[in-house]
Amino acid sequence: MNSTNCLNNRQQTKPVFVSGYGQFHTNEADPAKPSKRLTPYELLSRQDIESMVDNPVDEPKSHAQWMIASSLKSRVFAEQEKNGLFQAMVNDFDSNPPALDKLAEIVKEEFDCNFELYTTKSATQEKQKARLILFLAKPLNGEQYLICQGLMVDLFKRYGIESDLRVLEAGQLFYLPNRGEFYKSISVRDGKDFDPLEQWALEIDLKRQEAIKAELLAKAKQEEARRRREALQASSDTSANSLINQFNKCFAVEDILLGAGYAQRGNSFRHPYSESGSYSASVKGGRVYSLSPNDPLYTANDSNGAHDAFSAFSAIYHAGNTSDALKDAGDNWLRVGNESYNKACQRAYMQERENNGLVSLSGSLAQLQPSIDPVTGELIEPVNDPFLDLMTMEVTKETVEKLDDAKFIYSQLIVAGHFIVFCAKANGGKTTIMVYVSAELAKAGYRVLYINADASASDLKTYAEHAHDHGYTLLNPDLTNGSAEKVIASLKGMSQQLDVDYSKTVLVLDTLKKFADLMQKSKAKDFNNILRALTAKGMTIICLAHTNKYNDADGKPIFEGTGDLRNDVDELIYFIPVKNEDGTMTVSTEADKVRAKVENMSFSISADGEVTVLDGYVDTLSIAHEQQQYKEDESIIEFVQEQIKTVSKTVSELYQLGKDGGITRRRLQTVLNRYVEGRSKNPKWLAIKAPTHGYRYGLIADGYLAEALKKVGGG
Repeated sequence: MNSTNCLNNRQQTKPVFVSGYGQFHTNEADPAKPSKRLTPYELLSRQDIESMVDNPVDEPKSHAQWMIASSLKSRVFAEQEKNGLFQAMVNDFDSNPPALDKLAEIVKEEFDCNFELYTTKSATQEKQKARLILFLAKPLNGEQYLICQGLMVDLFKRYGIESDLRVLEAGQLFYLPNRGEFYKSISVRDGKDFDPLEQWALEIDLKRQEAIKAELLAKAKQEEARRRREALQASSDTSANSLINQFNKCFAVEDILLGAGYAQRGNSFRHPYSESGSYSASVKGGRVYSLSPNDPLYTANDSNGAHDAFSAFSAIYHAGNTSDALKDAGDNWLRVGNESYNKACQRAYMQERENNGLVSLSGSLAQLQPSIDPVTGELIEPVNDPFLDLMTMEVTKETVEKLDDAKFIYSQLIVAGHFIVFCAKANGGKTTIMVYVSAELAKAGYRVLYINADASASDLKTYAEHAHDHGYTLLNPDLTNGSAEKVIASLKGMSQQLDVDYSKTVLVLDTLKKFADLMQKSKAKDFNNILRALTAKGMTIICLAHTNKYNDADGKPIFEGTGDLRNDVDELIYFIPVKNEDGTMTVSTEADKVRAKVENMSFSISADGEVTVLDGYVDTLSIAHEQQQYKEDESIIEFVQEQIKTVSKTVSELYQLGKDGGITRRRLQTVLNRYVEGRSKNPKWLAIKAPTHGYRYGLIADGYLAEALKKVGGG
């Protein structure tokens, strides 16, 4: 087909796509928000998109134009899936994408069709994040579109290329070309359009059969679980000794989901509070994981702590409170004969103790009644152990497993639901880094509330623009006629709310001393208790704090405040900054106290405040120590270099020249040894064996210096 015929064909079919600007553009009314601003959607033609690829705009993402691959004017996922007519397939490559040229080769090889491929606003030469549009020969309905999108994601995965899994949702916004630091596009427009119904006919049929098979298998599992519940009720067996194990035997995870109002499609489920309508929860191997932040089962992916039946029950019905879930499950969900499971276990336990002569019937039932372990669900027998209080501090297998199971929401640094304090000296980069991290957390779907009570009015303007562009909320009590007291009262009120889940909320307090008097134990303790109560409801708390003016004896910083702060927090982490000659600053973390397997990391901050995560860890503590040492030695270094500029000298000769200036022989010898070639990463002179005894010290030639640096790892 020649290009003229292709163009005519495109103009005749006139595919159109619903479009808008920025993530808040909507035309869907919400009865709960009658004052919500509604803005009609636009329709884009194929030629409009091609023109945008060739001539991209340069807009902040908050105003950037997007499309949905369907012509239906709706952002509601369920409506798009039911009524949408999709005239393109799309993909988004954000995570470790190949170069655009390599990606284009794969598209040409696998699809052999017209396409538009372009880099995103945040792409760089080194990381060419990209988006792909495949125009279709025939439109797809919602079911066909979702199957084909899944097949495309699988195809690229075989090449080791990760797709943004949000493209598997029917109403996902797909951002159009928007020029950034690096922009490049590759288009094919003179070929044929892609026809997945023809090219992938067999694969589509297999996907449908897999979905049907999955639903049948789920029903079979539910039936088997029902039979186990009936068998348990007909017996008097309480020997399992673990309520959680018994619950998982008697309930399939599908039982919990469907009972809670989830809708099923094959192995996928849609939670009843879904705003998008997408089937974002999936069951694999008897466990469920969810990609939706609004789902109480949200796990981000299948390797991040997927839920078994009891865990799903606990998350959905009891907001993750295991103790409440165990009591409810044992009292109301499992039965042995005519009794609840908990009652049957207690009765069997008391009978066994009576049979063994351990207690008389007149003994106190309240004292001897067994309790249930809130972690394992196993029965705990009461004991009179003088070592009991001491043994509560034992590092058990379960304690270590908790370290392994911690859910990190940012790199291996920030743990969900923890109370974390980051400390640094003034101008040490803590606010700059945390502003960057806040944007990353917002991008990952978290609601981030950044309360900055330590910035000037001019800085707040910059921070406000950044917050608006990156989807998190900036709060400042002073600028808005508020106060630290009002913030504390609001947080206390939030901590006292019943039946709330803050697991998708991150609170940043900058800085901590604005809200709590760190030098007064009672005031600091009261505020820490409020923050701890919020973490108990799932919230992640990040506080920024200052360090003392002086370091400890080892050169390490010391946090500002009482020792109680370190006791109260889950993690206490220092930011250790060093300034570089090119005007940048390198900042590394130094974890002081942790309750998870935190890994230290390093950041680079440019002169204009741009943050980059470094690939490897930089020991800035050692570098800072070296820089401080050099500052202390600098006057003697300059003295020695001046004296040996024309002829080498011994330490005795240098001492005679410098003693009147207050230089001691011992201090001089220490500095000479510290910066001698062969020992130092920053050598300043050579040491040459003297004819009699000792050494003569001379300047290093430039060419020789480069070789010397390589030997000690300084170049």
